[in-house]
Amino acid sequence: MSSTPVHRRRPTLLRNGTSHPATRIAVLAVTAHADHDPDSAQALARLIQGRHTALNGLLEPSGVQFDDYEFTLLTTLERNSALPRPA
Repeated sequence: MSSTPVHRRRPTLLRNGTSHPATRIAVLAVTAHADHDPDSAQALARLIQGRHTALNGLLEPSGVQFDDYEFTLLTTLERNSALPRPA
């Protein structure tokens, strides 16, 4: 936890690191290879975790945090799928 007061911290954007076209292309490539390449799968997992951490950082002042399940629901492309809530 940073000792800098929340109102004085530099704002975190969820899109940080993905605003440059070359970065977007790289993310798409990693995503495309993640099913069959362990290194790409690990890189994709780190990217997802980074965005999850950034979202929770933005929400920190409100006291709201998303767990892994809630973040998956929030970011899934298949909105109509019913993911079972873990016990």
